[in-house]
Formats: sequence, structure tokens, C-alpha cells
Amino acid sequence: MSPGKKFKTSINSAVEDAFGKKVLWVIFLLILVSWFSDLLLDLIKHFLTPSLQGIILTYDINILVDSFIDTLIITIVLIVFWIFYKKGVSSYTYADRYDLLDGTEKVKKNILLCILSPYKAYNIKTDITREQGDEIPTETTGFDTLDKFASNLKNIPRDKTARDLRGTLYQSNWIPSLRVIEQYPEINEIIVITTSGNTGSYEQYEVFRDFLKTKFYKRNINVFNYKDYIVNNDIASNCAKGLPSNNFKQFTEAVLHIIHNIDTKDGQNCKNVVIDVTGGVSYMTAVLSAASVKNGIELHYTDTHEFTSHVLDINVN
Repeated sequence: MSPGKKFKTSINSAVEDAFGKKVLWVIFLLILVSWFSDLLLDLIKHFLTPSLQGIILTYDINILVDSFIDTLIITIVLIVFWIFYKKGVSSYTYADRYDLLDGTEKVKKNILLCILSPYKAYNIKTDITREQGDEIPTETTGFDTLDKFASNLKNIPRDKTARDLRGTLYQSNWIPSLRVIEQYPEINEIIVITTSGNTGSYEQYEVFRDFLKTKFYKRNINVFNYKDYIVNNDIASNCAKGLPSNNFKQFTEAVLHIIHNIDTKDGQNCKNVVIDVTGGVSYMTAVLSAASVKNGIELHYTDTHEFTSHVLDINVN
């Protein structure tokens, strides 16, 4: 977005928040006030001056009337603006202020940023139902180790949806990551953030990459490690084997650095990015959410029980 367009959008948003109106309507109102203020001043002076002349003798009547009329006009304008403001605030809902989408995103997004959680197989019971209410027919436990999962990737039923994979041996906490890619058909680049430590996901990146590329073999998707977007030596040193999951400050610095480099890379822009916050622990979700608001990036979350998508775009720019 160009600086001029962004500035125009910011002004519109500010006026909408203040008065519940578009900026053009406010400008139009000010023009009307300026056009009719002189006429109103002359009319009031015509009727008031004779009456005041006989009462007030120590002041210049024209100056007194001019001051009175100026104050009156300013008061009227402020009252009108206050009425617009109260009306706008009372009629605003959360959805009016923020663009809440229902999971079917129509704006093209081609870059996905996500956090990789350590692999965990799921035991899907029959009390978890499909969207239409049909029960999953069997109780199945997915591959209990990452090695088994990886060695069987070539046999994955690639034409099944993420929802349908829940009833197979491939069901795991990685399945919800497929949902966001299904929802955004234009995604052609996925940037994966992994975490460090013995319980982190750093060593699992290559299996996850192969999982995505195998499942979406019909789409030309490039999967990148977060390291491709870290150019600061200090941050790179702190994140040599995944972003630190036990250091809130370093994790936040790394995420902001990655997003900045996405936004400044040739041919890329934050407006083309969607962040999936399904994976990761609570504070990681908080960091990504705050970063999304600051940079105008859309958030996606998959409800792991109902398997529905939720999209939130809060733009404060």
C-alpha cells in the first residue's frame, strides 16, 4: 500500500471512530457551515443590533455581536458533532469496527506464517462428530511416533480433506495446519516457525515440510524455515535451533524481525500474509496476535474439536 493511500485510510478510520461517518461527509458539513455562517451572521446582526444599541452603550455593538455569533456558531457545530458521535457510538457493534470473517476469505493471501507444534498422535473417539453431524465411524489412534508418521507419508490419502484425515492413521495435532491451507487457495509460500529445547519442534521441521508438500502435491507451494527470514546476527544466534520457547522477550523479538523481513522482501507485503495461531502455546499466540494488529495481518485459527475456521482481521492503521 502506498504512503498516500495508507494516510487516506488512516484519516477515514479516525473520523469514522470519532463520528461514525465517512470523512467526506464531515468535510461537506464543514463547507456548509462556512457557506452559511456569514449569511447567518448578517441576519442576526440585522435583528439584534437595534435592540442591543439602546441597552449597551459602552461597547462597540458590531464587535459584541460578531463575538456572540462566532461563539454561537462554534457551539452549534460542536453540538452537531456530539450528536453524530453519540449516534455513531450507540450504533457501532464489534463487527462494525473490526472486519470479522467467517472462514471463507475472499481477499487473496499467498503467504502463510505458522508455528509448528511438536508432533503428537491423536486418538479420535466416536463422540467427535463431523460438520453435518455424522459420527466418525471408527476409533483410531494415529501413528504413535514421528518416525512411523514420516515413513508412511508416501501412502497418505492426498485427496482427502483435513477433516477426513482425522479418521485415519495420519490424524495428529498437525492436521489442523492443513485446514488453513485449504481455506486459502492462493497460498504458495509457507514460513514455519519452530521452537527450541528438548520438547521443541526444531528437529521436526523437515518431516512437516514433506507432509505439507505431499498432501498438497497439486499446488506449487514452497515451504521455508524461519531462518530464511532472520538476517540479524544476534537474533540468529538466539534462534539457531528454533525460537526460544522459554524466553518471551527473545521469542517476541524474533517474530517481529521475521514479519518485518517478510514485509520488506521484494514482491511481498504484510497484506498478503495470514498468520495461523492454531499451534504453539498461549504466549506465542499472544505475540503473533499483537504483531498481526500492528502490521495489519489477518489471523486464522482452527477449532480443533469442531474443525471450523475462524478468521480475524483487526486493522488499526
